[in-house]
Amino acid sequence: LGEIYLLPALPDAWEEGYIKGLRARGGYTIDIFWKNGTLVNAVLLPDFDGQAKIRYGEKTILLTTSAGKKIKITPEMFKQ
Repeated sequence: LGEIYLLPALPDAWEEGYIKGLRARGGYTIDIFWKNGTLVNAVLLPDFDGQAKIRYGEKTILLTTSAGKKIKITPEMFKQ
């Protein structure tokens, strides 16, 4: 679907944690932080200018990206 899906299958045993430097298809690096099994925030670092589809749960957002410019992603962004 061309989306970056945040925490699609987080194991119950990993209630709290983070992962840094994850490479996503399409030229992105992403850091993800979670607590109580839910997203706290994520940081997207694109390799290029363009747009990125980010999915969390049942919602998808479209972000405009600039090469080398970090974008902070929060759960509130998916409530709009």
